[in-house]
Amino acid sequence: MFNPRIEIQDITITPPNGSVFGILEGKVHNYGRGNARYVEVGVKFIDENGVVLTTGYTNMSNVGPGEKRVFSMIISNYPTVPSTYEAYYSLSVGGAMF
Repeated sequence: MFNPRIEIQDITITPPNGSVFGILEGKVHNYGRGNARYVEVGVKFIDENGVVLTTGYTNMSNVGPGEKRVFSMIISNYPTVPSTYEAYYSLSVGGAMF
């Protein structure tokens, strides 16, 4: 049996334009030899003191071997202070939300 191998690529962030919602976009690449039946992508925005300011997630199903799939998620309550982000993936429900 072959296993999927997932990588998150090409993340771009669009800050809000007149609202409190930002957009995070990227790609999931399954560079393994097996089908990824479920993929969840989660993100945390963190301030300089390590405080999590906001989070977001999205999911997809049946990402085939070699497939790249575009994703996007709305980031509500987009940070108004300097922050960094961390993105994660999981092959199980709730797993990318740490």
